[in-house]
Amino acid sequence: MVKKVIIFASIFIAIILGVTALYINNALNKIGNNNININMDNKINSSNQNEDKQNNLINITLFGIDARNLKSPSRSDSIIILSINTQTKKIKLISLMRDMFVEIPGKNKNRINAAYTFGGPELAIKTINHNFDLSISKYITINFYGFEKVI
Repeated sequence: MVKKVIIFASIFIAIILGVTALYINNALNKIGNNNININMDNKINSSNQNEDKQNNLINITLFGIDARNLKSPSRSDSIIILSINTQTKKIKLISLMRDMFVEIPGKNKNRINAAYTFGGPELAIKTINHNFDLSISKYITINFYGFEKVI
């Protein structure tokens, strides 16, 4: 009897996990290209890229903007640094407070989320690298509609 209950519970859990995986996959496939911008090229100048390769780190900045269109100017409501250690296989998320008062290269001091408005993700990443001595070159930007579709 106990064996039957364990088998039934295992099958039930497997079905729940399968349905959940399908739901998440379906939700991610609904994200339209006009709602998310992924840049994994190393086009953004970074002074410490060799140091990160030696440390086995991949850093990606995640920007959440409230614009309805990725092309329209907007402040970044959410700034998160995704740090992946390829050696230990650990991931860390570091959230930056959007109202931090920092030096924006080529501009006056302002809130960190204003850098995205002044120069898009390139200036925002340059600002993060400048103020926190990082070497991030990759980013992902998602707007309101992309976030809505993920949920």
